Amino acid sequence: MARGTSSGNYYTVDKTYSGATALSVSMWIYYSTDADATMAGLWEDLATTQQWLLAKNASNQLGGIIFDSAVRVAVGGTMSKNAWQHTAFTFASSDLVRAFINGSQVATAAVGGGGLATRTQSFGVGARQAGNGAFAGRVAELAIWTSRLTADQIASLSKGFAPPKVLKPDFYAPIVREMIDVTNKYTFTTVGTPTAESHPRIYK
Repeated sequence: MARGTSSGNYYTVDKTYSGATALSVSMWIYYSTDADATMAGLWEDLATTQQWLLAKNASNQLGGIIFDSAVRVAVGGTMSKNAWQHTAFTFASSDLVRAFINGSQVATAAVGGGGLATRTQSFGVGARQAGNGAFAGRVAELAIWTSRLTADQIASLSKGFAPPKVLKPDFYAPIVREMIDVTNKYTFTTVGTPTAESHPRIYK
């Protein structure tokens, strides 16, 4: 089963990516309402906790956002309500922030040439780490790499291949039965009561 998140019902993970010069984030999502929302990320206050974010806006566009020397926002495309879809973004200090919906690149943003900001807070799943920007929907197959995935690798993920079949992640949580990360055993903390929901088909 996937997990249903909403206001007051989400997770935090005891991991940051301070100084990373490359990052890729992949996640399956399902939602039914138009709203600004965070699927996963470490992003609260401009002065203290910005680092990375996978989010959607009220126009159902996907946003891949990082903070290196400034805020870099790749936002675009159109996601569909009431359907599972694959979302992802990639970042490299020598490249761009690139956002993808269902395997297709939908937006880019220039970067500053440095690594991600140094932060100590945990990142959030289904909301930002303090519960703001709650995502009212279902989340599954969250994976994070400390490298920039290629367009072909993102396309494979969007076809339903499990992240470890594409490239071993730094962090991988199927979000099916147990919430613990199965790659490096980072710890999930439950906030409220996220629900069990149906899960998209994934090829292990």
